[in-house]
Order: sequence, then structure tokens, then C-alpha cells
Amino acid sequence: MQQVTSCAKRRSCVMNTNPYHFELRRRKITCFGYDDYDVLCNEREVGRVFSTAIAPHQRAWMWTITACLPGATIRNGYGYEPDRDAAMRAFARGWEQYDLGHLYDAYANWFREVRSP
Repeated sequence: MQQVTSCAKRRSCVMNTNPYHFELRRRKITCFGYDDYDVLCNEREVGRVFSTAIAPHQRAWMWTITACLPGATIRNGYGYEPDRDAAMRAFARGWEQYDLGHLYDAYANWFREVRSP
């Protein structure tokens, strides 16, 4: 797994996991401040990673998987970690644990239909 150092100074950050490529992109509109990122996979939003003051002790970074089809439930598709890199590793583990690759194309098609005029 490749990690990019000094991600906080860049507009977007990259983390490679096989076979999916996750990228962090700072959110333009946020209620959590500067440390709020969308997690993208092939330029599609599939999750979110952000720092929050209401997290459990010493676990200020929350990650969550947001790619989900209507009616589908991802149990425990979120968590808290001590730093952003740990949150991204946990996100990648969660993605692999729930084997979301088979739903990825279906989610992308549904999302495209919902957004079309």
C-alpha cells in the first residue's frame, strides 16, 4: 500500500489499494472545518474522512463509507481513528471487508440516474 506524505499541504491526497484507487479531496462546503475530505474511487464519491471534536478520546478522525444502494445497509461502515492516515487505512479495510467492489458499478449507475435531469 502506497502512502503520500505531507498530504495536508495539498488539495488532494492519494492512497493506493488494490484493486481500488482511493483519493482524498478536500470538501469545498463543510461543517467540520479544514480537515474534511471526500473519499473518491475513480472520481466517484464513495466515502468521507474528517476530523471532529465529538469523537471518542484520542480518535479525532472519523471515516465512513457512503457508497450504498437504496435499501442496502452497510453495518459498521464507519469508525474513528487517531489520525487521517489511520482513518484511510481503516476505510480501505472496511471497503475490502464488505466486498463492495461488486456493488461499485451498480452504485455508479444508480448515482448517474439520480443525478441526470
